[in-house]
Order: sequence, then structure tokens, then C-alpha cells
Amino acid sequence: MEIFTSPADRRAAAREALAMLGAHRTDRLRLGVQCSRGHHVAQVYDAEGGLLYVAGTGSRSHGRGDRVDTGHGADRRGGVFVDLVDPGAGSIEDDDLPAGCECGPRTLSRARLMAAVAAEERLLRLV
Repeated sequence: MEIFTSPADRRAAAREALAMLGAHRTDRLRLGVQCSRGHHVAQVYDAEGGLLYVAGTGSRSHGRGDRVDTGHGADRRGGVFVDLVDPGAGSIEDDDLPAGCECGPRTLSRARLMAAVAAEERLLRLV
């Protein structure tokens, strides 16, 4: 595994790996993450260089109230966060990965994602 000098370098390498997967990357999907309401939170792909974490960040609600009404599949507020699941040797131990769904922002554990992939789970449902 490559040693990165900073988390920013690691995330840049992850964005390149995501671009290499292309638009039809679902055949490389190892793990999907959903909240208890069934909203998509994150995906883990098998990419060159390791497992790739992809998640939308920020709130993407679609309802009434103070939140912006954004339908499923529309542009997401906050953008996309991409990183390698395993930060590799020499990296600062940063276990938390940001994510979000219609319920609001979340934080996922790298260790939990790696354990789910090792157990060959296809879907991780958050409670």
C-alpha cells in the first residue's frame, strides 16, 4: 500500500481512482451503506489501490420546514467526499468518515466499514 504524506494527498489519489472506475462503477461495488430509513449514505468500491469510500455530505432533505426541498437524485448540498477506506501505513489514525443522507449529516467508522467488507456483507444498515 502506498504511503501518503497527508490526508489531502490520499483523498486526491482516491478521487483519481474514482475517475478511473468511470460512470459504470456499480459492478465494483463491495458495500452499500443505508440509514435505518433506507436512504443511501455511502458506498465502498473495489478500486485499484484499495477500497474506495464515496459519500455525499451535507443535508439532502426533501420535505417541509426550514430545510431546502431537494428531491431524490437532484443536486446535493455539500458535495461528495471520496477517500480510501484503509488510510495505510504512516497515516494519522483518522477513523471518522463524513457522510450524509436525507436524515442529516453522519459519521462512519473506517474500522466498521473494513469489518463489513471482510465479512463479505453487501449492505450495512445503520441504526
